[in-house]
Amino acid sequence: MVKIPTTIEDLQGFIKNGVQESMHLDYKASRAISDGKRHEIAKDVSAFANSDGGLLIYGIRETNHLPIEIDEGVDHRKFSREWLEQVIISNISPRVEGLRIVQIPLSEQASAFAIEIPKSFRGPHQEQSSKRYYKRFNFKSEPMEDYEIKDISNRSHTTLPLVYIDIEIRHGVIIDLVVTNIGKIPAKDVVFEFSKELIWGNEKPPIFVRGIKYLPPGRIFRIMYNTFRDILAKKNSIPSDFDVTARYFHPEIGQRISDEFHIDLLDYMHTSVPRSEIYEHGKKVEDAIKDLTREISRLNESLNTISKIAGPTGLDISVTTARNLSHVLSRDRLLEKIDPLRCDHLMFQEVLNVGDDLAFRLESHILQGGGGKNLSEIEGMTEEIITKFKDHFLIEEI
Repeated sequence: MVKIPTTIEDLQGFIKNGVQESMHLDYKASRAISDGKRHEIAKDVSAFANSDGGLLIYGIRETNHLPIEIDEGVDHRKFSREWLEQVIISNISPRVEGLRIVQIPLSEQASAFAIEIPKSFRGPHQEQSSKRYYKRFNFKSEPMEDYEIKDISNRSHTTLPLVYIDIEIRHGVIIDLVVTNIGKIPAKDVVFEFSKELIWGNEKPPIFVRGIKYLPPGRIFRIMYNTFRDILAKKNSIPSDFDVTARYFHPEIGQRISDEFHIDLLDYMHTSVPRSEIYEHGKKVEDAIKDLTREISRLNESLNTISKIAGPTGLDISVTTARNLSHVLSRDRLLEKIDPLRCDHLMFQEVLNVGDDLAFRLESHILQGGGGKNLSEIEGMTEEIITKFKDHFLIEEI
């Protein structure tokens, strides 16, 4: 691959050395960059991406595929590097990753431009105005045959994606955005772009602000987005549908690539969410505890009556549970208080006798470091519920 020029001296080196146009190099006069040439620019860039990559240089006149001289240059006041990049992005689908555009000043008002296009493994790439696919052939860009389009499509199938983004629904209410490396090699320098500005239940998660430098195979991030209740509320501006684009370096092909995921939470309306294995296991444990409580209440003799659940070193229950059993049997009503950090919303719902929504908000408050402080700030909390919370749960010292 020919090295991309960055200075006037580099451009003059192409002319001095008689570097001929090829499958990987194309010279263009500066007039090839204009509002009326958007189609041509996109066609030439997509052709290199669909082939074996290459270099486009705007600002050099050529004859018989040999560079002759540097021309007057492109008026960069009107056609800037940013303008050129936007033309390429908006007129080629899917987006060509890894492009490098260098502006080479020739005067105060004019510049030459060089575009380095890598071979794409996520094609084929289509020029949008003509809806055609192009390739490099005999020093120029030509339409591709059907079999060639299929060949390039097969090339993309051999490059498996690494990053996958989806949602999971906890307890039928809480929406988590899940980022996973589904590949067998790490994804590097992962950054995320959202089509809409999302409103998070808490502050924007750090991984969506600074990205992820190294995402190893199998690594999973679960980030709470919001609840269905809040999203479906009439007076809110929380997006229920949006696109997430993950851009990252793929070590297998040595290039940055991107994958786009569409999320529409309304797709889940009036559908059932399978209960997780953890939830089912928790239900079994909960039922077992209820059965045990009924047994203790009925016998009400001594802790010896539950010796059948003892292990080699004593009862296979926590110290707090053992103490509470002792209090129950002695009927002194002095129950040990529960650490709220070890509780989920179901525990708060049962002990405090509150609804699902308040139980979820209380769980979120505790997990975010609120402990037992500032309970009155939680929506739906009353003095009666706060008093009951203090009776049954440990509260951090303020």
